[in-house]
Amino acid sequence: MGTDLELLLRGGGHDAILVLGVNTNSCVIATAIAASVRDFAVFIVREGVDTMLGPELHQAALDIIDASFGWVIDADASLALIASRPA
Repeated sequence: MGTDLELLLRGGGHDAILVLGVNTNSCVIATAIAASVRDFAVFIVREGVDTMLGPELHQAALDIIDASFGWVIDADASLALIASRPA
C-alpha cells in the first residue's frame, strides 16, 4: 500500500508473486489477499513464512490462503516455478 510496487510489477509484465515473511497470520495473509484481489497469482513459500503466535495460527493462515487467495508451495516448487518463467 502506498508504494509503486504494483506499477513496477505490472510494468515489468509480472503476473505472479512469491511471498516470504513473518507473521503468517497477519502480514503474510494481508499481502496474499491484497495481491490476489489485484489479480496476481500468489505463491506462499512454506519454508519462508512463520509466525510468533504459535503453530495453530500459522497453519490456519496457510489453510485460508491456500483455499481462497493463492497456493502454498514448498521451496523446491518455488525454485521450479521461478525456473519455468520466461526471463
